[in-house]
Amino acid sequence: MSENPGASGGPRAASLQSLLGVMEALPDALVISDQDGRIVAANPAAEEMFGYGRGELDGQPIEVLLPERIRGLHPGHRAEYYTRLDRRWMGSRAGLFAVRRDGTEFAIDLTLNALQTDEGSVVLAGVHDLSKRTHIEEALRASEESYRELFEGANDIIYTHDFEGNFTAVNPAGLRAFGYSIDELGRVNIAEIVDPRYISRARDEVVSKLKGATESEPYELLTHTKKGAEVWVEVSTRVIMEGGRAVGVQGIARDITDRKRAEEAARESEARLHAVAANAPIAIAEIDGEGAFMLAEGLVLERFGLKAEDGVGRSALRWFKDYPQVVDHIRRSLKGETVHGVVEMQGFVLDMCWTPRFGEGGAVTGVVMLATDVTERARAEEALRSASEFRDLVMESTTDAIAAFDTEGKFTLVNRRVEELTGFSAEELIGSPFEMLRISEETNGPSALTMLLRDGCAVSGHESEIRRKDGERRVIRSNLGPIVKDGAVVGAAGIAADVTEELRAERLLASQKLLLEMIATGASLPDVLDAVARTVEQQADGLKCSILLLADDGRTLRSGANSGLPMAFFEAIDGMQTGPDAGACGAAAYLGTEVVTVDAETDPRCAGCRDLLTAHGLRSVWSTPILAGDRTVLGTVAIYGPRPGAPDPRHRPLVEVATDIAGLAIERSRTERALRLSEAQYRNIFERNSAIKLIVEPGTASIVDANSAACAFYGYTRAELTSMTAFDLNTLPRERVMEELARAAGEEKNYFQFRHRLASGEIRDIEIYAGPFDAGDRRLVCSIIHDISERKQSEALLESHRHLLEMIASGAPLQDVLDRLVRTFEEHAPGALCSVLVLDAGGTRLNHASAPGLPPEYSRAIDGIEIGPVVGSCGTAAYRREAVVVTDIEHDPLWADFRDLALGHGLRSCWSMPILATGGDVLGTFAIYYGEPRAPSEQDRVLIEMATHVAGVAIARQRSEQALLSRNAELEELYGQLVRAHGALAESNDHLEEKSALLQRALDLERERGRIDTLTGSLNHAAITEELRQAIADADAGTVGIAMVDVDGLKVANDTYGHQTGDDVLVSVADALRRDGVIVGRYGGDEFVAILPGADRAAAEGYRDEVLASLAGARLADPQTGAQVP
Repeated sequence: MSENPGASGGPRAASLQSLLGVMEALPDALVISDQDGRIVAANPAAEEMFGYGRGELDGQPIEVLLPERIRGLHPGHRAEYYTRLDRRWMGSRAGLFAVRRDGTEFAIDLTLNALQTDEGSVVLAGVHDLSKRTHIEEALRASEESYRELFEGANDIIYTHDFEGNFTAVNPAGLRAFGYSIDELGRVNIAEIVDPRYISRARDEVVSKLKGATESEPYELLTHTKKGAEVWVEVSTRVIMEGGRAVGVQGIARDITDRKRAEEAARESEARLHAVAANAPIAIAEIDGEGAFMLAEGLVLERFGLKAEDGVGRSALRWFKDYPQVVDHIRRSLKGETVHGVVEMQGFVLDMCWTPRFGEGGAVTGVVMLATDVTERARAEEALRSASEFRDLVMESTTDAIAAFDTEGKFTLVNRRVEELTGFSAEELIGSPFEMLRISEETNGPSALTMLLRDGCAVSGHESEIRRKDGERRVIRSNLGPIVKDGAVVGAAGIAADVTEELRAERLLASQKLLLEMIATGASLPDVLDAVARTVEQQADGLKCSILLLADDGRTLRSGANSGLPMAFFEAIDGMQTGPDAGACGAAAYLGTEVVTVDAETDPRCAGCRDLLTAHGLRSVWSTPILAGDRTVLGTVAIYGPRPGAPDPRHRPLVEVATDIAGLAIERSRTERALRLSEAQYRNIFERNSAIKLIVEPGTASIVDANSAACAFYGYTRAELTSMTAFDLNTLPRERVMEELARAAGEEKNYFQFRHRLASGEIRDIEIYAGPFDAGDRRLVCSIIHDISERKQSEALLESHRHLLEMIASGAPLQDVLDRLVRTFEEHAPGALCSVLVLDAGGTRLNHASAPGLPPEYSRAIDGIEIGPVVGSCGTAAYRREAVVVTDIEHDPLWADFRDLALGHGLRSCWSMPILATGGDVLGTFAIYYGEPRAPSEQDRVLIEMATHVAGVAIARQRSEQALLSRNAELEELYGQLVRAHGALAESNDHLEEKSALLQRALDLERERGRIDTLTGSLNHAAITEELRQAIADADAGTVGIAMVDVDGLKVANDTYGHQTGDDVLVSVADALRRDGVIVGRYGGDEFVAILPGADRAAAEGYRDEVLASLAGARLADPQTGAQVP
């Protein structure tokens, strides 16, 4: 035997026989040998340990108990030990082995004590079999390896932190979840991760644990990742105890892992593993019947201050007084009871055995005590227990299934969640192969466990289908890792989650999305309902589905879809009536609530359809009404089962989706039908209206719709207009457009005037009558648009015309009038340049009168040109006495002699109109030039007519005034001559007065002629204007009636029948207006004014009616065709 000898502190004579008696009662193995190495005695425990019978070791050499490889060294060690008997010394060495009788070796702890007996010096050897401790250490290592696999591979987050909230460990799942590195998280406090609103909850949970709470429900916390993203976690926590005191908090949270926690836990685990001591010394003591020490040997007692030489005679009860448990053991043993217990003393753990000794008559004469220092073993056991408790806590707290397997794929470890998932108990699973749960490898492919054991690589996120004990199929998603020992895979451990409902929900969500897409893309109602029924049947295995639609009468159900049901059944239920006893579907539609028929053969509601159901193998029905948004019934969705039974709760989300989708589809179909009818009616009104109409969304100014009139007016297609906004048409700033739209939508204003831009770029004046209306959840504005460009232009022209006539009437110089006339035309005709040329007194040449916009060089060049048949536009027009339109100067022969002149000044087209006097004489020309080839528009013609008319009036007025002035001068000269002749010739007064009256009448006649419109014989503009001013001034003295007359359609008459007919119309109107006491004047063009002095409203209205009746009876005839002019 390889010894680690110890020497006693001084030999003491003792009775060998007494010692042998004590040894017989002790449970530990003891062997006594002499100086020659012969075994003197071995107690039964030693004989049993080494495999010998009673007394077979006596007398044998001690080397028989040693492995053969070291027997030769032992005599030298023994001799060295006996040289030190003068002092006590003991100790131990690691790596001691002994051999049993059958030749097997085993590790031991050895304690040697030298004793002096009556027979001489002997050595007492205490032998402890370390196989049990080795087993504990191996179990601890296995537990730590298992714990490490669970910690590192867990899907859940496992972490610890101290009571300051500083993390001490987090597994890899936590690092991934929160986005920190292990070093960063070591500097993070839990308060930086847990939302401030939830930190108090986390603290409360820890406080409750510290106060003694052993269990608590998992609770939820809101946490934040490194980047600030929110993460919700479900947490279970416990207080970590170490050495009897709380040192921190350990938690398990779903979906979070932290490697630091695993590393810290691994370091702590390693520290516990290496804390197991290498030996466990023993102590032997004998106590007499009074409780006093008779013998006290061993290192253990010395550790507590009891030495062998001074222990004898001392009271054991007093010496152990600070350890009540030991005192109790001594007293119980003195009463005859063998007591065994583990006691903690001064930081050491002792395994103590108290055995009573009996004397004659069975009385207790003493107690033998054997104490073994099992401190390291106790620590190892405590570490193993803590690790096991932690492993068990992790396994039982997590919501994932955790299991371990051997190399054959058989279960070696399962947690509670595995039992719940599979329906098998732990006892049924342990030792059974995982493959017993598999559906079929052909269907699912190899399992994750098969792949791991085959390839030796970890498998993550593998999905497979299993069959529970009750036959139900479930889908699991697993993560598996190999268990490696000495470089070889010895098994596997992993975590699995039941994802059946998750996948079912995903399939349902995908189906719902597909069905909604069908509705959104306009699929027909039958197609949508068929798809709904197929979806129900695909996701509810073995069940059939029908969809019935409630007819418009509210009593009849019509077939909508029935995917897998026989056509005969489908036809039979079509047209069924609703009612409380009309089967599940009829009752559900009648009551507006779901109706369940557990067994069609016994349910009284199914009396009318029982034979139909049973004939097609349908025993249970679950019918749910399809409800509209206002809770009215639209139809039913029914699920049929082949066996009696209540609905499966797992199918409820499927039915809810089916009824929701069917309801949406039915409502959409009905809405579309109503919308089509409404749209047809709307389109009929909207399209056939000749008024321009736009529908505008006021919030965005988007054009929603436009009728044909709008497309024609703006020059865009409907598609183009409905892709535009009001900003694209309106010339106002966007802000103003939005303000006006808001006022229209709010009904603050319904009439607007804007300027709109057409597709051609032309700007038109429009008026809008706008009215808001609601289209579903949208408020729109309907705009009825009228083009008032011509009216606006006419108003502007009329104003300009009026102003020009006032200039003429007020006697403004001809040059000012003509200059104003030209500028007015150019303002109303952008890009135009105008000129007025006046024919000289000889009627052969045109002289420059006004052309402020033309180049001066050009005006000078044409000043004084002689009129003729080919003299540009103006010379030709004056010559021909008609309008001359040259659309392209460069190619028109009329401009042959002036082409270079015109083109040199950028003039490409010229239209010229002769200015005619009332009698038809040419007064001059009015010409319009453009810088591009161009023909006159209708607007241009209106402008030209107005311009030539005004120019003619102005020129004629000037010439009339000049003639009048000349005539007045002549008359005045004549009058002077007459006066002079009077003095000279002494004519009679009668003759002179006659001459004077004649002269006065001539003067009055001439003045009157200046107030009369030469065409109609009524007052001209200046005269009637003066009469109006006077009438208004005299209105204070009494009433006055004024009639404004506008001859409609005069332009049409001119264009259709000629200007002569138009003039006749004007003359007829003037004649009709004349009445006694009525002052009639031509205000201008087609407008007349009638002044009725002293007339009230009734008299004025009577005058109006008479004039209209007179005109209605007058019919003019076309002088050429004889056709009546309307």
